[in-house]
Amino acid sequence: MRFILLFISSVLLFGCAKNWYLGEWTVTDVTFPAISAISYEEASAWFGAKASYSTSHFSFRDKACQAPQFALESLTESEFYATYRTTFKQLNIDGDTVTILQLSCSGDAVFPGSTLIQVTADSAYTPWDGAFFKLERKAR
Repeated sequence: MRFILLFISSVLLFGCAKNWYLGEWTVTDVTFPAISAISYEEASAWFGAKASYSTSHFSFRDKACQAPQFALESLTESEFYATYRTTFKQLNIDGDTVTILQLSCSGDAVFPGSTLIQVTADSAYTPWDGAFFKLERKAR
């Protein structure tokens, strides 16, 4: 019986970790670690915007799609810096690696919310035009 409970607990724990991005997120802040194509005033218009990630639907600002496809990758800090030109410290990311979600919708290219950088179970960043928008989700 103890092994069954341990197995069920493991499945629930790792299942939640695998799909950490599912749910409704809210833009709460923005960080500009380097040069950005948008100003703080333009970025602050995003505050309060909701992003919804589910296995059957994605929506954020003016983008929505049915049947989104998700790909997860893990990057070291040097790989992350090479891609995003910012450090873990600038985004308050702890650890040796970070998990990145790449979302695609019917072959569309990159769009706001298509990249989600996990910081904690309930906080993440989505980069756009050199700005990193902080998204938070109410704890589950």
